[in-house]
Amino acid sequence: MAKAQRFSGRLVEIGTNRGVVVPAGIGAAFVGKAYAAVVGTANGYSFRATLVPVPRGGHYLFLDSATRAEVGLVVDDDVEIVMESDPSDAEPPMPDDVAAVIHALYDGNRYWDKADPYLRKEMLIWIAETADPSARARRIIRALAKVMDSSAR
Repeated sequence: MAKAQRFSGRLVEIGTNRGVVVPAGIGAAFVGKAYAAVVGTANGYSFRATLVPVPRGGHYLFLDSATRAEVGLVVDDDVEIVMESDPSDAEPPMPDDVAAVIHALYDGNRYWDKADPYLRKEMLIWIAETADPSARARRIIRALAKVMDSSAR
């Protein structure tokens, strides 16, 4: 888990979103994840967010409207950010049925291990959300196809 990182930035408009450009050195503390869930403070007010990768490198930290309202931030305001990895972002344990399918696939483990941890987590949560065995089996296949597709890029 990345230790707390502190930086100053300016709230900018990025498309329809509002966020802060994360300095490269700060984003590097979260290496290993294209997307990284973080918790922290913006001008002393708590937030939970996701670092979003920028195509040419680096990350954006988008602040939702509720956080911006609580902090009183508008575009072009300066903001002090302190953030660290969200401890609740841990990947859930892999269920036996999912592991069995991954192991049965040719190079399934390689694809799974290469996939973004955020995607793996989301897929495991999505699979776990259904109790119907046939729906679960379909979700496992669809999730693994998505993971393999993303890993092959």
